[in-house]
Amino acid sequence: QRLTQSLEGNNSFPIWTPDGNGVTFTSDRDGRLGIYSQSTDGPDVAEPLFLADEGTSEIYPSSWSPDGLTLAFTQNINGLLGLWTLTDGVATEFYFVEGGVSNPTFSPDGNWVAYTTAANGNEIFVQPYPATGRVYRVTESDTTSSVEALWSPDGRELFYEQFPPLHMVAIDVDTSTGFDRGPERHLPIEGFFGVAPHRDFDVTPDGEQFLVAFPAGQIETGVANELTNPQINFVLNWFEELKERVPVD
Repeated sequence: QRLTQSLEGNNSFPIWTPDGNGVTFTSDRDGRLGIYSQSTDGPDVAEPLFLADEGTSEIYPSSWSPDGLTLAFTQNINGLLGLWTLTDGVATEFYFVEGGVSNPTFSPDGNWVAYTTAANGNEIFVQPYPATGRVYRVTESDTTSSVEALWSPDGRELFYEQFPPLHMVAIDVDTSTGFDRGPERHLPIEGFFGVAPHRDFDVTPDGEQFLVAFPAGQIETGVANELTNPQINFVLNWFEELKERVPVD
């Protein structure tokens, strides 16, 4: 089903609303970047939630709070990439650090936000929501980069991508009395497409399956981790080959 009309500007970066009945996305249909929301089964009209100020070059909706009242999004204003929240039409800066932050995602109980920071390489951090000033570093390796965190549906795990080489990682988390994390576990998911800084995978509501994009060759073989190496073919004397295939009288 087509949700947006082609003449209504550029529409991108869709996320679902918590009730699953709508999609929130970025659009420039009004001549400037903004965030819109549209029902999937109601009138074919997109509601503007937030229009960016002049100087904003990027804006990405990322995650709704479970109650559907607050949207976490990333906004690039004059080259400074920061995390913002939107509640009742009012945008508030949530967190900014030199180097930029992206991909904020609410925990299932709405009490935590995980995100990626590029301040000292790509790393995952977590903060309470609303912010208390406490910041917890999730990733600890100085030899790999980690991006695009996502909470498990029960809030007991965090999943994220790590490279090199590109693969999926999971950790157990406990937020009952603060934030505690277990060791990283490498999941048997690798060789997929990575399109950071935007999260390119998801988990089903039951937490049992991942939705990940793989190259077509891997899908055709049915082997997710069997890489199909890209190649370039050079054809020499192609005029002679053409004559053989298409005889000329």
